[in-house]
Amino acid sequence: MVDPLIEKSFDVHVARSLSPICQVGAHIRHQTEKQLTSAKVAGSYQYDSQTILKGRLDEKGMVAALLQYSPSPPFATFSLLAEVNCRDLKQKPNIGLSFTVLGAAVTQ
Repeated sequence: MVDPLIEKSFDVHVARSLSPICQVGAHIRHQTEKQLTSAKVAGSYQYDSQTILKGRLDEKGMVAALLQYSPSPPFATFSLLAEVNCRDLKQKPNIGLSFTVLGAAVTQ
């Protein structure tokens, strides 16, 4: 939390671990000069030791979901992201696919 008289805004962060595999959080920011308030709610769920599902919702109606899979042993991570504007369903959704290879340093 910052001083609203100096920074002209303040933030509130809340995070809660519901279980070892499920977490939720929220972030609220208010800009005093512009009288703007933004909010985000997010969550994370570890389906198994290799798969994580994350989600996010903001005040503009944007809903996003991320699915991450890391095979065992974890040499790479596959990610799939989808983002949709619930207030304007005519707008095209954003979809992303990622493949990350983890390298190891070799020393002699």
